[in-house]
Amino acid sequence: MTISKNMNALMNYGGVLGVALVVVALVVYILGLEQDGVVANVFTYTIIIGGLFFFMKKYRDEQSEGYVSFGAALGSGSLMMLFAGIIGTFYNWLSLSFLYPEMVEKVKEKSYEQYISMGMSEEAAIDALNQAIPYLTPGWMAFFGFFGYIIMGVIFSLIISFFIKRENPNPFQEV
Repeated sequence: MTISKNMNALMNYGGVLGVALVVVALVVYILGLEQDGVVANVFTYTIIIGGLFFFMKKYRDEQSEGYVSFGAALGSGSLMMLFAGIIGTFYNWLSLSFLYPEMVEKVKEKSYEQYISMGMSEEAAIDALNQAIPYLTPGWMAFFGFFGYIIMGVIFSLIISFFIKRENPNPFQEV
């Protein structure tokens, strides 16, 4: 099995997962659920976990001839999320920059409200927000979101790998 064939499969699986994440983000926005972080996160995590499980299993069965070690499963899932994260990050940047830039202002308002609910005075909340404002731009938010995709991908792949690993009973047979 060549690395390029495996990489093509991982890119394709990650691409499909990335497009699914974009569709979920659009649905969440259209339904107005972006303000309810719990609902949006449930949809997003369901797509990520379900997609990773499906594609990691598909990778094991179709690309690795039915066998995959824990490490290979972890690596394949992480790479899938890398490619999905690239698509998701581009969409996030595009949407925050051009499609609905008002979301950046909503994030700032929500941050201020969270500071107040944590017991900060108004002055301290404004100071904290002023320190965060340089990072509350579409570019920075997409940049940090990309690392969020990677971290989620590694964590979820780590868990899923326990369930889909299947060691080759003949370790001398190349897969």
